[in-house]
Amino acid sequence: MKHINIHALDSLRQLLLDPLTRPHWDQLHKQYINSNDLSFKTLVVEKICTQIPQTGLIGFYRGVFLAHILDQEKWKRDAAIALLGLRPVNVDRIMAFLNFENAVSIYEANANHGLNTRAEQLQFPQLLKLATDAIKLKTKVELNLNSKRIAVYSMQINDGRHPPTTLLFDHAHLLKRLGYEVHVFSAQELDIPQSSHYLSNSGYLVNWPFDSKLQHDAEFNQSLDVTITTSSLSLLTRYEQIISKMIEFSPSLIFFVGDSSPLIEFLFQIFPTLALNTNSNAPLGHSDLWLAANEKHLRTAQFTNTTAFHYPNRIKLPAQAEGLKTKAPTSKVVLITVGSRLAVEIRDEWAKKMLALMESHPQLEWKLIGGQGVLPEVLAAANERITAIPFTPNVGEHLATADIYVNPRRVGGGFSVAEAMAFSLPVLCYSETDGGDKLLEHAVDSDQAYFDLLTHLIHSHDDRIKFGAQLKEMFDQNLSLSNAAPRLQLAIQQAKQNALLRFSKNIDDGPSADAKGLDSPIS
Repeated sequence: MKHINIHALDSLRQLLLDPLTRPHWDQLHKQYINSNDLSFKTLVVEKICTQIPQTGLIGFYRGVFLAHILDQEKWKRDAAIALLGLRPVNVDRIMAFLNFENAVSIYEANANHGLNTRAEQLQFPQLLKLATDAIKLKTKVELNLNSKRIAVYSMQINDGRHPPTTLLFDHAHLLKRLGYEVHVFSAQELDIPQSSHYLSNSGYLVNWPFDSKLQHDAEFNQSLDVTITTSSLSLLTRYEQIISKMIEFSPSLIFFVGDSSPLIEFLFQIFPTLALNTNSNAPLGHSDLWLAANEKHLRTAQFTNTTAFHYPNRIKLPAQAEGLKTKAPTSKVVLITVGSRLAVEIRDEWAKKMLALMESHPQLEWKLIGGQGVLPEVLAAANERITAIPFTPNVGEHLATADIYVNPRRVGGGFSVAEAMAFSLPVLCYSETDGGDKLLEHAVDSDQAYFDLLTHLIHSHDDRIKFGAQLKEMFDQNLSLSNAAPRLQLAIQQAKQNALLRFSKNIDDGPSADAKGLDSPIS
């Protein structure tokens, strides 16, 4: 060990002597990442595995650290199990872990079907329940199912670059137009100031800053009441604030936009809950009804925490997509891809095949729009016909002048695909993805099918126009929010009926309503 850098060795020594001190993990992490010494890296893994226990807070730090430096899922499972055993329960630490690992799942997945499997492997349901059980607020509620009040909730409200935020406000406005009294709530659960200190890999989520103008416009221009808690408070305190405000509002139903939240799990014991997930998967959390984007989910829902209800209409028609004229053929063909995470989503074989296609077709241009406008690493040295453009609220201007929308194999991106369809663009997507769920039978199953179709469309202006028109018709019929009202109202009624049965069963077979802090589930 004499040849190993003394600072590197000392960082390991300090950690082994005092593994509960978080800065020691930071210091060792820096030494490990910056070192090219294989013997030092081997020593680090050996000493941590043999001298640091798997349980308790130290065990949690151990698992997160090893998972990060070795990129192996088994260590994350160890961390999750250790976190389940920690007492007292720290909801902020649990949610810092869940938020970070959920983001990792979305970044790394190529299709939707693996998300829920990974969530189960990392103990997400158990950790969600542990955080929910930590909410001790007792309250008494008289629920009136005939009330026209609906509470709309999302874990996080950011700005117009955040598709779940857009989804939430579009539906809040629709509910308002349907005659409901609507109040929007968010505990800003992704904003945990101490996140990087709770995890030994210094991991945390980078959220777009909350746009106060968005709240102002909602409250004063759209006549929506909005309650958002400050992220400087602990999550438990934020949850208690939202619960108190929501009970004061006294909704007949909670409309939840998202996958899961300890707050919604708690409120599910009190109110009927209708869920609209932000991807195509069945939500991890409980709800009385889940608004499923694709009919296939009515047969293949992976969890028993909810009942699926077919509801594809969820995207507002962009104003710029109205009255578009058919594009005339030109000498160049413009490809376009939109998304906030393209810098990490465009990768692997798909990216290499796209580069090869660009090289063999000099008439192609490719616009990547979203995020910070940074080219993915694999494209960084590519030709000048590939352009990265930062997020712009006027993305419609780019869609209106593009010829083909190309979607990588990724989780997310369904909103961008739907918008491209609204602009009568031919769109290429893989099945088993959020974008593929929008295209239905037009989604492809393989790279071969994808690039065969793309090559054909590059050379055929007429088929581009024909395919784009088909997808525009699909958007109008299946996706446009303008056609959502009848099914949304039906879903609200069915969710209330499911809740009535659930509450009645709880009284007959389970704990009494008073044990839940309720006078009566139904008045």
